[in-house]
Amino acid sequence: MTDNPYTPPASSGASWDPQESPYRGAPEVSPPGMVSAVPKVFGVLSIIFGSMVLLFSLLGSCASAFGRNMGSLSNLPAHTKQAQNVQVMLQYMAKIYDYMLITQIIFLVMSSVLLAVGIGQVKYRRWARAWSVYWGWAAIAALAVMIIISVFLIGPMYREMFTAMSKGMPSGAMPMGKIGSSMGGLMGGMFGIMYIIFYAPYPVLLLLYFSKTRVKEAMDR
Repeated sequence: MTDNPYTPPASSGASWDPQESPYRGAPEVSPPGMVSAVPKVFGVLSIIFGSMVLLFSLLGSCASAFGRNMGSLSNLPAHTKQAQNVQVMLQYMAKIYDYMLITQIIFLVMSSVLLAVGIGQVKYRRWARAWSVYWGWAAIAALAVMIIISVFLIGPMYREMFTAMSKGMPSGAMPMGKIGSSMGGLMGGMFGIMYIIFYAPYPVLLLLYFSKTRVKEAMDR
């Protein structure tokens, strides 16, 4: 051994055995700052998407509630064929607005729940992870119900309305019955396609991402 203070200590000659490491078997800890950002990103999207749909569904509910009262105007006296056709149209439109009101109420409920879930997602709440999955399946079921209402109830109602109005049309006029049959199917199918395009992707994405293990582990607060 030397007295030189700058001389490095001599090696003991013993080899390091990883099996004897005091850290062997310790759980792996993720580096700080590596928490998944998926809940926060979807939380912001859920708040924005939920707020927009909530606002539009409130307006749509008010408009549908007002429109369904059109049937009361059909009781007014009608002295001409045109006035009678207007009464027929009002009767059918009142029924159509009944179905539209149902869809708007569904949107209202689902968007309110999504807004609450989005707040929980941003805060990485454990309950929000489970409710993201619940909401995803419920949204798909709700969309199926609204598509059925559009295709099998609203569409046929439009067809019946145009057919009934065609009976009061003068001979030689535009064949409202044939046009109405096409328009009814178009209206019902159009609403169904819009629901699929604009509202189906988001619940599918929620189900896809919030079923991942990394996201489950991140939402532990």
